[in-house]
Amino acid sequence: MPKDVVNIGRGVTLLRVDNGGRFRPTNCLLIDSEAGLVLIDPGADSESNITAITSAAKQMGYPEKKVVAAFATHGHPDHVGCFERVRAAFDCECYVHPLDFPLARSFPTHFKKVMAALTTGGYVSREEPEGDLLRRLLDGVGDPLEARVRVTELTDEIAGMYGLSLVETPGHTMGSVSLLPNVNPGVMSVGDTVLPTLTAFLTSVDEFFRSMAVLRASSPRILVPGHGELLSPALDWINQMESKYRSRVEQVIATAQPAMKLSRARTLIYGDLRDNLNQVGERTVALQLAQTLGYLKYGVTKGYLVEDRSDGIVKFRKAERAP
Repeated sequence: MPKDVVNIGRGVTLLRVDNGGRFRPTNCLLIDSEAGLVLIDPGADSESNITAITSAAKQMGYPEKKVVAAFATHGHPDHVGCFERVRAAFDCECYVHPLDFPLARSFPTHFKKVMAALTTGGYVSREEPEGDLLRRLLDGVGDPLEARVRVTELTDEIAGMYGLSLVETPGHTMGSVSLLPNVNPGVMSVGDTVLPTLTAFLTSVDEFFRSMAVLRASSPRILVPGHGELLSPALDWINQMESKYRSRVEQVIATAQPAMKLSRARTLIYGDLRDNLNQVGERTVALQLAQTLGYLKYGVTKGYLVEDRSDGIVKFRKAERAP
């Protein structure tokens, strides 16, 4: 069996497919359910992924089976990008949580709106180096890059029809889910909610911590992350991921200064990149800013920080009476 195909046992096969980026391949699961062959996270928009899926299905010993449905743990293009090819190749529905519909249908447009919110919301001034980078990024992400992907609403009932149990685990995205195959319920596909080495971008830090508690309560044995090796024992990895983010939040709160702007907070967390912002790239800085804002907002909701909008540019300071 090729190294990119791993038999997890009891009707579950892991296939590493193209993710369309610079990082490791996306982990696609093939589930031999009673309804037929089910996919989870078929990867980026690539014809080679369809070929790999078809070949892996034959290696599972079920060449007569077709794919009856495809699911995504979340709406990022390295997980849902292949949906249209899967739909065309197997004539099946492709499912994603409705909160991730904007991501799945057109990631560039969604990304553009998120980045625009940083400047229009007063978190970054266009006169700052980061503000100029955001402007250039927004100008460079337009309609020609959009990929309209058709998706169908993922619900508990739909997942159950195809032999899956659905667990909502928002944080990385608001529509992130984890899926357990009924044929092998100790295995949980968690997407980018838990990763072996990378610290994934979070849409909501608060939701992420709640999702860690939900994952623990589900008692999986093995986690299948969106990228990288299988994670076992699962509980250890869940605890490790949560600890990593709690340390980062504590770092943000500890380094908070009087009237600290978002760009200053980003520098404290990620290092002083002001001298080489152009080399770092617009998208990297934009993601760092959005991620940093998530940490700061979490500090505000927990009462550790206060958001100050008195002069038009949002600043953060430590609360006088932190919990």
